[in-house]
Amino acid sequence: MNFDEMNKQLKEMADKVKTQMPNLYKELGIVGERFVLQNFDNQSWEGTEWKALKTPTGRNILHGVVPKLRNSFKTNLMPDGVEVYTNVLYAKAHNEGFKGRVNVKAHERSKFSNLGKGKKKKLSTGKVNGFSRNMNLKKRQFAPTDSYPSQTLQNEANKTIENFFKPILNLK
Repeated sequence: MNFDEMNKQLKEMADKVKTQMPNLYKELGIVGERFVLQNFDNQSWEGTEWKALKTPTGRNILHGVVPKLRNSFKTNLMPDGVEVYTNVLYAKAHNEGFKGRVNVKAHERSKFSNLGKGKKKKLSTGKVNGFSRNMNLKKRQFAPTDSYPSQTLQNEANKTIENFFKPILNLK
């Protein structure tokens, strides 16, 4: 094979790779999302279980927020990569832990009665004055951060990239 043939072949491979990059980013987004969801399901980070609650309830550790937080993770495909993100405000506090003072705005609280079969009846509404409270949330990491990356996720991403390019580049 001479230099011109090799150069042409390399250019064709580069074009193949360039056209397939959005598909790779989509695959990597699925890997990232699956990783976060598995951490929720296993109630652990990198195989280390989250610390138990002070008073065991028999429920998941993040039982009150899990459905909304767990289901909030989405992928954002960008021209040069993919991002797994959430818009839930308290995600960072649960993922990294939080100790500090929190201000709660004045709001209304409704009182309901349970009528069965998922039906509720609104009984009354009360006004709650604004207040502040001290919070101490234990760190229960479920997603990697810059300061706490995941080697498991990195290995999965590397494996996905390798498996993705093998057929495209005719690698063995």
